[in-house]
Amino acid sequence: MAFSHALISSFAGSEDDAMGKLFLAIKFTAALIGVLLMIGFGIGSSKGMPDYAQVYVNDAAKTYLAPPCIKTTVSFRLVTAGEARTLGYRPDGKCRDAGAFMQDDRSLTGTFLQTVGVLKPIPSRWNEDGSWNY
Repeated sequence: MAFSHALISSFAGSEDDAMGKLFLAIKFTAALIGVLLMIGFGIGSSKGMPDYAQVYVNDAAKTYLAPPCIKTTVSFRLVTAGEARTLGYRPDGKCRDAGAFMQDDRSLTGTFLQTVGVLKPIPSRWNEDGSWNY
């Protein structure tokens, strides 16, 4: 009788140990996911200007500029970014350095949350017709 009681209590102890290990594994996994999500918030991303975006070209300098970078369009002509690149034109240095050809996008965690449907996409800087939202 004592033997069977000891045998039963040893199995009960094993079940408690297994539950404790499972609980510890769940806590560790949750903590790891939390840390990865926190790190992901610090990893930003950006997207470049699409080929269909409208830009102004300076034929004399063989450069292109974003509409927010110019005050008057008198000496420029309007083309798509793809056309300007095909012509071998380069982005205007000051305009590029101002970040006019890029759009800040979601962080790594934000992209994950957008993919699973928790967050809505960030509105694009460029409309489908090539015009700009600025």
